[in-house]
Amino acid sequence: MEIRPMAPRCGVEIAGVALKDCSDAEMAAIKAAIYEHGVAVFRGQDFSPEDHIAFGRRWGGIDLNNYFPLDPRWPEIALVAKAPDQTTNIGGAWHTDHSYDQVPAMGSILV
Repeated sequence: MEIRPMAPRCGVEIAGVALKDCSDAEMAAIKAAIYEHGVAVFRGQDFSPEDHIAFGRRWGGIDLNNYFPLDPRWPEIALVAKAPDQTTNIGGAWHTDHSYDQVPAMGSILV
């Protein structure tokens, strides 16, 4: 596994690891990198919805999104989608997810 800074003060790219099969040691290194750098990018992951949920659970409980509709097949996954005729940009400016909750989420996983 390789961890490369993306910018001088924020973000890393983590390569050489399959998130759906990562070991506990790799997961500990991933968590440490995100805690230190704030955000991580993982390119080219083969991630099913079940893999997405399992990876999220490795961080702790999954906070359900109350703003977007939930996928009926996988209710832990929010459907963040823009219709072809929609002109409003949803979340295009800086924002945070769940910072308004009494107990804010640790982060978000985007696939």
